[in-house]
Amino acid sequence: MKIVAAIIVTAVVSAAATYLVAGKTKTVEVERIVEAKTDDKDKQISDLTKRLKAAKAEAGRVEVIETSVAVPGVVTEPADLIDKLAADEMTGEGNESQRRVIHYFESLVDAGDQAVPAINAFLDSKMDREFGRQSFRQQMQISNTQMDEMKKLSEKHREVMGSKMREIWGNQEISMEERRDEMRAYFTKLGDEYKSLMTDEQKAQMDEMGDDGFRSLRSMMGGGWGSRDRGGRR
Repeated sequence: MKIVAAIIVTAVVSAAATYLVAGKTKTVEVERIVEAKTDDKDKQISDLTKRLKAAKAEAGRVEVIETSVAVPGVVTEPADLIDKLAADEMTGEGNESQRRVIHYFESLVDAGDQAVPAINAFLDSKMDREFGRQSFRQQMQISNTQMDEMKKLSEKHREVMGSKMREIWGNQEISMEERRDEMRAYFTKLGDEYKSLMTDEQKAQMDEMGDDGFRSLRSMMGGGWGSRDRGGRR
């Protein structure tokens, strides 16, 4: 009986011990799993927190980027302005060309010190540029020698022109139309004398200009001519 009781007690104690060991092992395992999962969650939360802070910082940051806006057809760089002014077609003769020349020069002034290198480079190139309407002499490329000969011819005719005009206009024996015809013939002859001092190319230019050419020639020589198409009357 004692032996049986001892066996039963031993079995109960053993079962209780096994239960306690098994229970404790499972408890430790559960705690380890929970702890591991907690660590993973904490890591995920930490990563998410870092990303959120980075996103907030990026969203709140204002980045200032300086850039030049290129407007088609608008020239602002000093070197480009110089190139425009140096172009053969930029003569400044017509109204539109004059406005562009003025605009480019004003832009160079506005550029200030930034324009100095481009201006120095242009001066070093020894390029000669003139702007504005060309005079009749410039258009015709009349040389100094030609100009001297024309002045002599002008002085020669100046002495007789007044008397010749009075002679024609004072002739009452012919009609007004005939007087005008004689004046036209006189100034045509006078113009031909000036043309005789010109080159063939200059003569061709005069022919192309027509009466405007003779009016310009008269102006260059200081007046004293009448308009051929109006019989010398202004």
